[in-house]
Amino acid sequence: MIETKEKIHIVWTQDTEWLVMGMVDILKKNLKSLEYDIAKVLSYEINTYDEFTDEESTIWELKHSVRGQHVWIVADVNGNKIILDKKRNPMHVKYNDRFVQSLFLGNAAIVHWCKTLNFIYTWMPYGREDKFPDGWLKETTKRTSTSAHFFLDVIKEQLSPDYYVTMDVHNSAIFKGNKITKCVNLHTWRAVQRAVQILGKSDILLSGMDQWWDKKTDAIAEDLWLDYLNVIKKRSKKENNTVEKIIIVWDPTGRDILIHDDILDTGGSFDKLVREMWKIGTPNSVNAVITAGLFNGSANEKLIKLHDEKLIGTIFITNAVYRNYYPDFVTVFDAAPNYAEIIEAVFTNRGIDFNKWVTR
Repeated sequence: MIETKEKIHIVWTQDTEWLVMGMVDILKKNLKSLEYDIAKVLSYEINTYDEFTDEESTIWELKHSVRGQHVWIVADVNGNKIILDKKRNPMHVKYNDRFVQSLFLGNAAIVHWCKTLNFIYTWMPYGREDKFPDGWLKETTKRTSTSAHFFLDVIKEQLSPDYYVTMDVHNSAIFKGNKITKCVNLHTWRAVQRAVQILGKSDILLSGMDQWWDKKTDAIAEDLWLDYLNVIKKRSKKENNTVEKIIIVWDPTGRDILIHDDILDTGGSFDKLVREMWKIGTPNSVNAVITAGLFNGSANEKLIKLHDEKLIGTIFITNAVYRNYYPDFVTVFDAAPNYAEIIEAVFTNRGIDFNKWVTR
């Protein structure tokens, strides 16, 4: 056995239990194969959100000593798991409260003398960018300023973490100029590969959701030896969050289409793209791989209708965010191997190409 005083301690929030237990199983197996004593190098605990009577956020005290340890906080700020308060009443923890919870956990680890502090946010919060003028300035819809940069700066200035890890950030430019020591933006190359294998189709055509996602779609398609099509999405200048037009730069006729995107929120853009696919041609099938299946608002109703009309087959998502219900044609991939690989790489001093590394 390798003798070391170094130790990994993972603290997870209420929505990430399934993900973290998968990570723990992988870490146990891999570290044991490297001849580490698992009992001496790995520990973990859940820490659930709580509130005082005045609704002020708080957390449970840490169950383990973290002195001298490498602490990894795994937080899903977009989850919606119902938890019980101190009076055993169900409580829905809001987005901003989940963010505060993660900050409190980081502070608790620092106060109790952790050696390093690291965050895994399973989905990048506050990531929406400003909407820049498109055409005449007076016709451009308003959108409030993005707070993604501010979010990262708060974490850095107040907690100074060693690593910040997330997955499939739509625009990784939000990391540029930020002061966090090491940002790792994981890509879902592996999820697309698995979807291709499960579908078992020989003539898959990979599609993004819009021109902003095109570079990533192109890169993944090239890695997997797939053709890909370009999608141009034009948003309305007069109405917020409304897609005015979708242009598909390829004929989908006779092809098995696999749509890949980082997020499916209310499903409006997705619904419009799928219907446009069938409008301009007759694909053999249309399926999708989505990193974060948020499925907010009327998303489930839209997706079920698409499926009932035989316009969409399987939708593959990752467990990057927690939802307590998915339609029966949704398949959930476990992202645990991606995150476990990062923790193991850091612990064993393997190299990482930050912000570009694709786990495979």
